[in-house]
Amino acid sequence: MKKAHALALIAALLLISIAVSGCDSAEGFSIYLTKDNTPPYEMPALSQIELAEQPIISIDDIVSYHQETHEIELTSDAYQRLMALDITTSGMAFVACVDGQPIYWGAFWARFSSQVFDGIIIMVPLF
Repeated sequence: MKKAHALALIAALLLISIAVSGCDSAEGFSIYLTKDNTPPYEMPALSQIELAEQPIISIDDIVSYHQETHEIELTSDAYQRLMALDITTSGMAFVACVDGQPIYWGAFWARFSSQVFDGIIIMVPLF
């Protein structure tokens, strides 16, 4: 049930950010890595997280979002950026932001990982 609420929150944030992204002055929805590559199991409070300079995924990188499955289709460039990440079996932390403000954090997760993470994940394809 907890995960269903988290996924519903993600869906709502994505829809809101898509609506807001029409404004030129706003960044809209984006996903950042942490500045110092903080591991997911060491993430501080959301207000204490330092973001990388540029988002790994911006609203312009999202081709479509499928609400039923919570799948995000990315541009080829965004997909290549994700595939270039060195995601270990313990994941890589990310922070979802709207207009540069952190909303929630989670982890990019490798499909081959047998570790458990009790949080929001973005499953990265094997290839």
